[in-house]
Amino acid sequence: MKADEFEGAEGLAALRSRVTMPQPHIIQFFEVSRMSRTTVARLWDRVDEFTANLPYWFMLLDLSEMPNTPPNAQLRADLRDRFGKRRPEHAAVIAGKNHLLGVAAKFIMRSMLGGHKVTMHSSREDALAHLVNLAKEWEAASLTRASVESRGV
Repeated sequence: MKADEFEGAEGLAALRSRVTMPQPHIIQFFEVSRMSRTTVARLWDRVDEFTANLPYWFMLLDLSEMPNTPPNAQLRADLRDRFGKRRPEHAAVIAGKNHLLGVAAKFIMRSMLGGHKVTMHSSREDALAHLVNLAKEWEAASLTRASVESRGV
C-alpha cells in the first residue's frame, strides 16, 4: 500500500493492523512500503496504545516490504523522537532479502535506541522466538528484583 492509501476509516484500520501484540510485552510492527510523517505518527500512536501500561516491551520490526532506500532525514527525526519517548528493551529486525537495508536498519535502530540492543533475523518466526525468550528472561529478572525488594534487602 502507498502512504496515501491509508486515508479514511478503511485506510486507518489497515494501518493500525500493521502494529499488533502477538505475545505479552512484544509489539510486532510491519513497516509500510512508503512512509510519510502521517503514517509514522499513526503507527506509533498504535504502539503507544499497546505499551502505555507496560513497564517494559520488545519490538519485532519487519522491514521486508520496505524499498531499498532508508527513511529521509525528517522521517528519521520523527522516528527518533517517538523512540526517545518510549524505547523498547530490545528490537528484533527483519530486513528480508535486502542485505543493504539490513545494514542501514541496524545502524539507524542502534542510533535511535541508544544503548538498547538490536538483533537482525531472517524470519518473523526466528525474531519472535528470540523476543519470547528475552521476555521470559526479563520477567524472571523482574520477579527476582521484586522479591528482593519486598524483603528489604
